[in-house]
Amino acid sequence: MLALATILQCKRAFLPHVFVRYCVPFMKDVLGCDMKVFIIQHQAKPMPDGPLETNRSPKGSSRVEEWTKEGMYDGATIIPHKEWFPALPSLPSVLMAAGLGVELGADFHLWLDDDAVVFDEDCSWAGPEDVCVYRANDIVNQAYFVSKARLDERIINMLRTKDEDWRVLGENPGHLLEKRIACMCRDKKQLNGKFAARIHRGHGFEDVSRVCLRSCPDIDMMQVKEDF
Repeated sequence: MLALATILQCKRAFLPHVFVRYCVPFMKDVLGCDMKVFIIQHQAKPMPDGPLETNRSPKGSSRVEEWTKEGMYDGATIIPHKEWFPALPSLPSVLMAAGLGVELGADFHLWLDDDAVVFDEDCSWAGPEDVCVYRANDIVNQAYFVSKARLDERIINMLRTKDEDWRVLGENPGHLLEKRIACMCRDKKQLNGKFAARIHRGHGFEDVSRVCLRSCPDIDMMQVKEDF
């Protein structure tokens, strides 16, 4: 049995470090199998007349580069890339992550964004469902979910059509991606939401702190504020 974790990193340094350093060793023991971790770093520069490029900032860029050089993600394989897709900047990274799931034939694939953290004390990911979610709604929240290889393959097939309009009726393309992933799932398994948290639009620091401190009580949570 093999577990895979992919982190889609753009400008935030701290939470990927916490996950690799503290969460992964514990979760490997719970699963009773190996967990391979890949950090897909989007290093593309913003286009002058393009979107905000997933809110990338020079400060965040330099911090991620410094932490990578300092070995703060030791234990993970770093995959840097500069591929740019204007309508949906994260699309190349998502394709790479799904490709890893299929290539490795992972039994479980935990997806994370760099503004989220998962410290799952149960890892009850087994079952016939295509996907396991930490948040109950009508989408698959890209910040944290667990897929099976068959779903990763469907994601690849969907995203290969890159000429598709990702701004349907003015909808946020990231949210549209989450809805389309949900539509491809034959069934979803609800996980314990207290094991996952995210800082989004200025909210969620307390929840993220709770998850991080459960993984290691000595973590300096003021570090996370440097990323936001």
